[in-house]
Amino acid sequence: MADQLLLALSRQKIRIDVKMNDTIILYDQQARDKAIRLACQFRNAGIPAQLTPRTEAETMDAYLDYARRFQMHRLISLPADGSTAVVYDTETGVSVSQAYTETVRDYIH
Repeated sequence: MADQLLLALSRQKIRIDVKMNDTIILYDQQARDKAIRLACQFRNAGIPAQLTPRTEAETMDAYLDYARRFQMHRLISLPADGSTAVVYDTETGVSVSQAYTETVRDYIH
């Protein structure tokens, strides 16, 4: 059904811009409040962000593959204590572990 709608819009040369998420914030359940605050700060700065709770069934590689598949530029992982963050650049594969406050400063301001 959705494919038919997209084809009809395409035939009529109707373009719909969709703002894709730039960042996925992966969090342990105990860091949920901090993850929500971080996502709000990103969004208020005009940076689209998606919140995703971490499950034990998924590996970090699976989350990174998901981020790459949807062309997100970074994945920020918040562990249970929420005091640090691991920032993964999905394009280069480089990851940096840093304090939560540095993440806010480096990526929002």
